[in-house]
Order: sequence, then structure tokens, then C-alpha cells
Amino acid sequence: MKATYFLGNQTFEVREEPIPKAKPGTVVVRNYACGVCGTDVHIYRGEPGSAEVHPPVVLGHEYAGVVAEVGEGVTGLQVGDHVTIDPNIYCGVCDACRNGKKQMCSHMEAVGVTMNGGFAEYSIVPAAQALRLHPDVPLEYGAMSEPLACCIHGIDRAEIKVGDTVCVVGGGAIGCSSSSPSCPARPKSCSASRMPYAGKRRASSAPISASTRFPKTALPNTSSLSAGKGPTW
Repeated sequence: MKATYFLGNQTFEVREEPIPKAKPGTVVVRNYACGVCGTDVHIYRGEPGSAEVHPPVVLGHEYAGVVAEVGEGVTGLQVGDHVTIDPNIYCGVCDACRNGKKQMCSHMEAVGVTMNGGFAEYSIVPAAQALRLHPDVPLEYGAMSEPLACCIHGIDRAEIKVGDTVCVVGGGAIGCSSSSPSCPARPKSCSASRMPYAGKRRASSAPISASTRFPKTALPNTSSLSAGKGPTW
């Protein structure tokens, strides 16, 4: 199979290597679609990801594929299942994990960050990280499950409700997904974007002038874009 390894120093290398064999508690996935996350860009620039990166490693943590092999002891998955990958693996025993803050796990591992991920034809992952998809769901959509889950979680944490007027700062994939009518909260939104073409991605997003820090001078614009109400959150 072909695998694209990140070597550090903004360098990648495509290698030919054997397809991995399933180990106990794991599945081998034939990767079909993988997104490029902002985290991948940070790693490329020499910054840390969700956990420390030690090249060489195959990046790519937003991906979906089909189970090609099932390891010993795995239940609930079988060859041919369509799956999406939940990349972050928490230890469950550190102080952060035991206090409900697993995103701060002291021993976090992540598929496509600390272990080989989606920028290859096949990958091996813990079975618990492979979430089964309905076979009618396109695998390209399945690859977007992780970033969409981030959006939905943020909306839940912010307690945004149906009909709220919100300001989405940034018109990238996360900003557009958060303001999409497909999101459960269905907020009425105006997008404050640092990218001049973001408004073209979604016709309902109205770009306004705002820096990453979103200065107070931008607030009057949010008011005019929401019939004078401004953000309700």
C-alpha cells in the first residue's frame, strides 16, 4: 500500500509498505476519504497537534473507510462495515480524565497524530475508535463526522437554541458547518470572516470586517446584519 509520512520540517514522503495486520482489539480499515484539518496544518508548521507529534508518522485524523480485517476479541464490527474514526484516545485514569475533562488528558494518543492515520490506503486502529456508519452514508460525509461533532458539541456547550442570532467568526469548514441549517440548533447566523471569499462558500453567510480577536468596532456590523438585534449569545 501507499502511505504518506510526515517527516518533520514541512516535508512529506510517499512510501510503499505492507498492509498492516490486525492485532487483538484492533481493526484494519481501508481508508476511502480523509480531510485536512487545521491541526494538520499546525503540525506541518512544527506546532503540536492534539498531542505531541514524533515524525515519521502518517497524519490524517478526519477519515472514514471500510473494515478490511478484524482482530481477535473484537465484537460489534465485521469485515465490510463502513466506519468513521474517532481519533482521540484518552487514558481514563489521569486527573483530567477522572474529573470529566478528558480533552486535557495527560496521556492522550490520537490516530493520525501520534499513530498512523488516514493519509494512507490502509490504517490499523483500536476497534473502540471505529464507529459504524449506515452503508447508505457516503464515506466522504463520514469523514466529516469528527469536525461536525466539534461544531455540534460547541453549540450544545454554548446552549444556542433554535432561532438565536449568533455571530460565527471565521468562514472555514468549522464556521460554515456551525452556521449550516443542518446543525441541530438551526441558528440564524451572520459570519464574521477573516477570509474574503468565505461568503461565497455559503450564500447565507454575510462576511464582515473582523480580525481574529474580533474587535468591538465590528459589533455595529453584526447588529445591522441581524435586523438591529445583534448576537443573542
